[in-house]
Amino acid sequence: MENKIKTIAYDLITAQPSYGSKFHGGGEYVKAVFEELVNKYQGNGAEIIAFYAKDRFLDDWIKDIIRQKNIKTVYIDSPNDIISKISNGEVKCDVFYSAGTIVFDRSVLPKDMVTIGTFHDLRDFEEPVDNYSHIYYDGMVDKIKQYGKYVRRKYLRNRNQGRYAVCAAGYDKIVCVSEHTKAMMETYLPETRDKIEGVLYTPSKHYMAPRNDKISLNVGADYILMISTNRWIKNSYRAIMALDYLYDNKLIDRKTVLVGGLSKAIGKSIRNPDMFDIIPYVNPDELEYLYSNCGLFLYPTLNEGFGMPPLEAMKYGKTCVISALCSLPELYAGSSYLIDPYSVEEMASHIQMALNNPIDRTDIANIYNKITQRQSDDLSKLADMIVGI
Repeated sequence: MENKIKTIAYDLITAQPSYGSKFHGGGEYVKAVFEELVNKYQGNGAEIIAFYAKDRFLDDWIKDIIRQKNIKTVYIDSPNDIISKISNGEVKCDVFYSAGTIVFDRSVLPKDMVTIGTFHDLRDFEEPVDNYSHIYYDGMVDKIKQYGKYVRRKYLRNRNQGRYAVCAAGYDKIVCVSEHTKAMMETYLPETRDKIEGVLYTPSKHYMAPRNDKISLNVGADYILMISTNRWIKNSYRAIMALDYLYDNKLIDRKTVLVGGLSKAIGKSIRNPDMFDIIPYVNPDELEYLYSNCGLFLYPTLNEGFGMPPLEAMKYGKTCVISALCSLPELYAGSSYLIDPYSVEEMASHIQMALNNPIDRTDIANIYNKITQRQSDDLSKLADMIVGI
């Protein structure tokens, strides 16, 4: 007797632009899982239905896969439209998968359908605000909102914990991207313990060889690199204070490249502006160029569920100085300098230490290869789980 073909409703809209960002970590995850699932199972045990917004950006290589593999598409305006189309019978499927962990009422969906979701982090519970977060915004209204959040930090944590609980209630099976995320969920959302299927590492993003004709940067080489500097969660302000101290005291002479831009307040606070190149936006080819030519990668983030950027730098054998928080020690201990991201003094000393004593490239390569091998293995396991193998 032939096995039944599984019909998979796949949430691809969460790979599309979000909050003004054309490319984002969660979106890269969604695309990598989609590619693996389609290549492994489309027409070979599964029929995949891709849900996404027709009028928003979607990578050409994803569109090529959809055409080549004859993937059925359903156009929607929001992730919750998937739930509506399934609940009203417009789309029939055996499995619904989302890596965007959208909130929905499980009771409106067929009982025999399986809902699977990937939880990347509990960031809004763990770190809903920082005492410097307001200075990352130029608009007065946003500044006031952020400062108000700082005052109401405890309230926000409790509220966001409840929101994560409501979100988790919609999924029959939950995948976590790190042991840190799993431990946080089991500890603060104990009702999810029986749903969590395990830890499957975030996959590497789809690789496309950089094209030189897409690169228009002139930043030299051996610089210190930071990315996403416009986002307070990435903690660029404290890092800039640490770097300024080193420049003030003539302890380092190499420049720092800041990708993502800065608010006016942070920009004005810089004491050594000639030592910083501020780049508001780079395309994927330029980002690869920056990783490959930097002398040190600095990632003082305040919260991560997995933390892909250090791996992108390690691909080129680069020494990294990164936060000793959340999932990062789990992945990168032994291949990077770990810091307390709230301590400007420790950050400065470890930047100095890393520049004077780069980590051996063999050690970096060993950890990099170990992580990427598990990423590949876990991606295959996730595709099997979605299909029910």
